[in-house]
Amino acid sequence: MKNKTSILRGAQLLTAAIVSTLAFSANAQLANGDSKFLGNIIAGSVPGNFSNYWNQVTPENAGKWEATEPSRDNMSWGGVDTAYNYARSNGFPFKQHTFVWGSQEPSWIGNLSQSEQREEVEEQMQAYCNRYPDTEYIDVVNELFHAPASYREALGGDGSTGWDWVVWSFEKARQHCPNAQLLINEYGVINDRDLISRYNDVVRILDNRGLIDGVGIQAHCFNVDDMSGSQITSNLDLLAETGLPIYVAELDIRGANGSESSQRDRYADKFPAFWEHSSVAGVTLWGYISGQTWKDNTGIVSSGGNESQAMTWLKSYFDGASPTPEPTTAPTPTPSATPAPTSEPTGANEIIVRMSGETGEESVSLEIGGAAIATWTLTASMANYTVNTDASGDIRVAFTNDGGDNDVQVDYVSVNGDVRQAEDQDDNTAAYGNDSCGGGTLTEMMHCDGSIGFGDVSGSSPTPAPTAEPTPTAEPTPTPTAEPTPTPTAEPTAVPTSEPTPLPGGDNEIVVRMTGVTGEESVSLDVSGATIETWTLSTAMQEYAVNTNATGEVRVVFRNDGGDNDVQVDYVSINGDVRQAEDQDDNTAAYGNDSCGGGTLTEMMHCDGSIGFGTVSGSSTPTATPVPTTQPTPAPDTGSVCNWYGTDYPMCETTTSGWGWENSQSCISVSTCESQ
Repeated sequence: MKNKTSILRGAQLLTAAIVSTLAFSANAQLANGDSKFLGNIIAGSVPGNFSNYWNQVTPENAGKWEATEPSRDNMSWGGVDTAYNYARSNGFPFKQHTFVWGSQEPSWIGNLSQSEQREEVEEQMQAYCNRYPDTEYIDVVNELFHAPASYREALGGDGSTGWDWVVWSFEKARQHCPNAQLLINEYGVINDRDLISRYNDVVRILDNRGLIDGVGIQAHCFNVDDMSGSQITSNLDLLAETGLPIYVAELDIRGANGSESSQRDRYADKFPAFWEHSSVAGVTLWGYISGQTWKDNTGIVSSGGNESQAMTWLKSYFDGASPTPEPTTAPTPTPSATPAPTSEPTGANEIIVRMSGETGEESVSLEIGGAAIATWTLTASMANYTVNTDASGDIRVAFTNDGGDNDVQVDYVSVNGDVRQAEDQDDNTAAYGNDSCGGGTLTEMMHCDGSIGFGDVSGSSPTPAPTAEPTPTAEPTPTPTAEPTPTPTAEPTAVPTSEPTPLPGGDNEIVVRMTGVTGEESVSLDVSGATIETWTLSTAMQEYAVNTNATGEVRVVFRNDGGDNDVQVDYVSINGDVRQAEDQDDNTAAYGNDSCGGGTLTEMMHCDGSIGFGTVSGSSTPTATPVPTTQPTPAPDTGSVCNWYGTDYPMCETTTSGWGWENSQSCISVSTCESQ
C-alpha cells in the first residue's frame, strides 16, 4: 500500500500548485499565497466581491444531479458553467458537488430498473467530466451515512465490503474523471468520534483500492457551534489517521441569537483549529453574504458589502495580526449587581453553563464552594454563560427568583471541557414533583428556588444540598450536539441532512430529537395508535424526521427496554411547534417510585412505554422552551415558478434562501432565483 505521508504531502503540494495560479486574479484573496485554499460557494450569479476574499469555487446547488439532469437525458449545465468558467478565468480550483447523493436526486431515477439506474449514474459522471475536464476536486459520494442514494442497490448495495455501492461510484468516477482529486463528503462527523471511526473505515476501503484522494467533512453551524477549538483539533487528529488530506467542505458559523460579537468569538476559537491543522488541505465556507446563506445568521458580509465583526477578525487573522476578541459568549450574559462579584472573575478554570429561562427574567447564580462566583439574568433562548475562576469546591447552579412563570432549563455545565448533563446529576433541589419542590426526578428543569449540583471543579461527585429528594439513577447522556435544525431525512435512522432535503409522504412535518444510551434502542413514532416510523437510535443526540398526513395523538414509543437500553427525548417538533418532553403530562416509560410510569415528568424513558405530545393539529399546550434557532421570515406566496437556467422550478413560499422542500416538492427561494 502506498506511503501515507507521501500521499498527504503530494496532495498539499498539488493544492499549493493549484492555488499558486491565483496570481492571475486582479484581487488578493484572504489566503493568497498560502499552501491551502480558502473557498466559497457560488449560488447563481457571481458576487462582485467574491475574489476579494476567496480563492476556490464550489457550486451550491447547480452541480447536484437534480439540477444538472432535471429530466432524463436532458442536461442543464448553465449554473455549473457560470461557476466553473469563473473559477477558470481567475485561476481558482473548482470542486464539483456532487455525483451520488440521496437528496436532490432527480425524481425520475426512481422509475427506472436497476440496470437503467446504474447506466444513468455512470452517464451523468461521464457527461460532467467530458464537459469540465479540468475540475480539480469532485465530491463523488455525499452523505453516505445520513442520506445514502435511493438507487444504491443498483450500484452494488452493501455487497462484500458493506459499501460496494460507494466503491462502484468511485471506480466510475476514477474511470471517467482521471484528472480530478476524488473526495467523499459527510456531515455530523467533526463532532462525533464514533462516526469518525466508521467514516475512516469506509475511507480505508476506498484507499486500499486507490480510489480516493481526500476526505471531506462538512462543518455546519449545528455541528460546530458548541465545539471548542481543542475538541475540533482532537477530532481532526482522529480523522487524519487515514493519512489522506482533509477538506473542510461546508463551513458556516453563527453567533447565538444572531450576535455579531458571538459569531466573531466563535470564528476566533474554531477557525484556527481547522485552518492550522497539518492535515487540512483546504477550507470552503458555505456562503458568506448575509440573507443569502443556507443557514440563517451565518453570513459575514452584508449584501451592501459591509463586513461583520467575524469578517474583520478573519481578515486580521490572515494578515497575521489577529486581535484577541473580548471574552464574550453569545449572548454575553450581563452579571447582575448582587450577588455577583464587582469585577469579572478570572482564573484557570473555565466553567460554561448552558441554560435558558422561560420569561427572560430568571436570576441564576453559579456557586463554587458555597460562594456565588457570578449571577446572570437569563434570556428566553438557550445560551452559554461563561466564567473563569480559580475557585475550588462543589459546583452548584442556583435558581434564586422563582415566581410567576419563571422557570429555568439547564442543558449542561462544562468544566474545563468536561461536559456534565443536568439530567445526569443526582442532586436537583429545584425540580417540582410529587407535590413538592425537590421531589421531582432527574431533569434539566428548575421550577422552584433551589439548585443542581454538578460535582466539583476536579470532577468528583457533589455534596448534596440539604433538601430531601429521590435518588433514581439516570443513564448517562452523550455530549450534546449542536442546536437543532429540524430537517427531515430519507432514511429511518438518519439525522437531518446538511443541505435542503426533500421530505417523503405528507404535509405534517414531525421531528423527534432524541438519543439512546447503547445505540440499540428501538423507538417508534405513533399517530392515533398507528406506527408511522420506527428508528434504531444512535448514542448521539440527533433529530429523526418524518412527513405524514396522519392526524391525531402523537406518541413517542420505546419498544425494546432491556439491559442498559434507555432513551432520552429532548423534544418533538410538529410543524415547527416545539414540545419539550419534560413539559408533557403523560410519560408511561419513566421509572420512579419503584415502578415504570411512576416517575415525574422527565425526558427519560427507562421502560417500554411512551410519551404523549398532544395532537398533530396542535391541541396540546405544553410550556415549551423555544428551540434556539432563528425561524425564516416567510417569503411572499407568489404561486409562481423560477426559470433556473432553462428549467422551471416552483418558487418557495417560506424558504428564504437556497433550495427548499415545500408542498411535497422541491422549490427555489426568491433570493436564489433572483441571484442567477
